[in-house]
Amino acid sequence: KNASAARGLALFAAGSLATRSARFGSDLDLLAIGRDELAAPAETGMIRALIEDAREAGLGPIDMRLRGEGESAPLVQTLAFVESYLQTRARPWELLAYAKCRFVCGDAETGAALEGMLRGTLPALFFRKGWKERLLESRAALASLSRSAWDVKHAAGGLYDIDFILAAARLAGVIDGARSADHARELERLREAGLIDGDDPAALLEAFRAFWTIEHAAALHGFLFPPLPERESFFEGYLGRLFGGRAGGGSSFLDRLDGERRAVRGIFGRFFERIA
Repeated sequence: KNASAARGLALFAAGSLATRSARFGSDLDLLAIGRDELAAPAETGMIRALIEDAREAGLGPIDMRLRGEGESAPLVQTLAFVESYLQTRARPWELLAYAKCRFVCGDAETGAALEGMLRGTLPALFFRKGWKERLLESRAALASLSRSAWDVKHAAGGLYDIDFILAAARLAGVIDGARSADHARELERLREAGLIDGDDPAALLEAFRAFWTIEHAAALHGFLFPPLPERESFFEGYLGRLFGGRAGGGSSFLDRLDGERRAVRGIFGRFFERIA
């Protein structure tokens, strides 16, 4: 931390780490931002050492690929580069991802500068003419990555739908710009604003907790998820016990998942029809 501050280097959490909702085994998404036009070798070496130390300590894999241009770009990026990338090349989902970024350590001045730039530029960039069409295309591209009826992340109605709702509401100023793990309060604020209906906050919260718990439990026990076809019966029993047999009416747990996703997808559609 002290060495990074001396060089003006700041680390930002992204993804589920930024919103304090990372599950067991989640990638730890980080962005490294520096003041200098070109990162000194010591700065890049520091980031590489951090990645290796986290791996050896079993903290989970550090993922730096959310930075502009991904793996083809330097590990440490400048404020000017980030701003230029967001204005000219970032896709809608990337703008939403940057809306969640949270300063965690390093140079406070650099951290404040990036946070100020993001607050000042992201809303205008995101809500440009045609933004809904671009966002829905971006979400459809993520859904196309789903390859299993068990998928609770990429599939339509999965975790990305909830994530897109909250991030768009944050950019619109409907909920506090500060990243929060209090999804219940955030969702209630959306109901108060008329962007979702009366029972929608509870439905979204239940779905989020179910999807998160499924991925967390599978990772905790080292289970491959989504499961291979020959393991589906095991997961039916395991998740049925984990959730107390709440599928109901003789339905399978997979039926319950499908119902949860359909409910979330309906709320997703209503939200993006109503938001300006």
